[in-house]
Amino acid sequence: SRGLSCVGAAAAGVGILVKQHQAPGTITDNSMDRPTANRYDGERSKHMLPLLPIRIFQPNKNLVIAFDARTKNPLFVMERLRKGQSSQSESDEGAGTKTKAEAEAASRKNKRFHEEQTLLPYHRSRNQYYRNSGYDRGHLAPAADFPQKDKEMNDTFVLTNVSPQLPKFNRSTWLKLEEFVRLTAKKEGNGLTNETWVITGPLWLPSSATKTDSGGERFQYSFEGIGKPPSLVAVPTHFYKVVAVVEYLPEKQSARSKDLEVTGGNNLVLKKFAAFVLPNSDIIGGIRLVDHIVRLTDLEAATGLDFFPVLFGTANGAYGIPLQKYIADALTDDVRFHTNKIEQKEPNSSDLGVPLSNVEELSKGRQRKVKQLLRDNAPISFQHLCRNNDSCYKLLHV
Repeated sequence: SRGLSCVGAAAAGVGILVKQHQAPGTITDNSMDRPTANRYDGERSKHMLPLLPIRIFQPNKNLVIAFDARTKNPLFVMERLRKGQSSQSESDEGAGTKTKAEAEAASRKNKRFHEEQTLLPYHRSRNQYYRNSGYDRGHLAPAADFPQKDKEMNDTFVLTNVSPQLPKFNRSTWLKLEEFVRLTAKKEGNGLTNETWVITGPLWLPSSATKTDSGGERFQYSFEGIGKPPSLVAVPTHFYKVVAVVEYLPEKQSARSKDLEVTGGNNLVLKKFAAFVLPNSDIIGGIRLVDHIVRLTDLEAATGLDFFPVLFGTANGAYGIPLQKYIADALTDDVRFHTNKIEQKEPNSSDLGVPLSNVEELSKGRQRKVKQLLRDNAPISFQHLCRNNDSCYKLLHV
């Protein structure tokens, strides 16, 4: 796969231009404008800095992978899905002479997981670490999302796109969420102006909390590792997906390139979104996706990432959290309130199954704030994917 510089690749992969904000004293090429003595020291320091543990790869124009050499897991993977892209059967119709598209159509046959050879051996996730570990090599960008080209499907079998997942979770629970995303891309995309973007990644969330003598709280983390010390693959406790359906403004379409590297972000309009978190566990019975939606800012707090900054905004000096993120959180909570009202359930943050928020999040006070925020900013141009969406409420047997 093709390696890219960290910040530049992230900007290119999302298809936006990101302004880099630098803290005072940051060593950059511009620091060479300092007086001679400082310039010499700055040049020496810059070249002595260690390389960061995050490597970003773009195997094809629809997939970007950020790999963390510390956990030997992806930090995140990002996909661009378009109508027809995620339905392999659509390219299998008919008989006789194969078209070029049919000849390039992907198949899982003979696909093998392979290591990222550009990484140092002890920084890689390795096939041998998974043998007899009890964990599957779980795709974060699923192979079934890339049915049209064999090369693109093969790109998903690189171990930088893989995390340890329990077998039942990987083959059933996680699969249900992946199928929901593909259905969304097919339903919402029109092949010309609408696309579905997906960011997927691992999480390590606290397993328990204890009270301190002074009345505070301490949180404990507990997770396994596989491999051979000191090179271990950390086993995530949870996984997330952030889904955004976007539309390109008509006046910009003629200038839009099909390649991620040159697509501008100022012509994107958010239409629908959702963020999901699922525990890496063998869930018994079934799940409803609506029970696993989370607030965007809570997930950003847990991951340290700003998701789709061109759509939701990012930190801007003293202005704090962008309004778009407040609205996204309010729409998420509104879906939860609506769900609880229909089922006549008392709001309870434990329904989420993940320790991302406190009880106040679903309180009556929070509900009033949500309604007020949505009224003050009406009409809102985007909505939550699970709003009036039966697929989110359907019990999925696993």
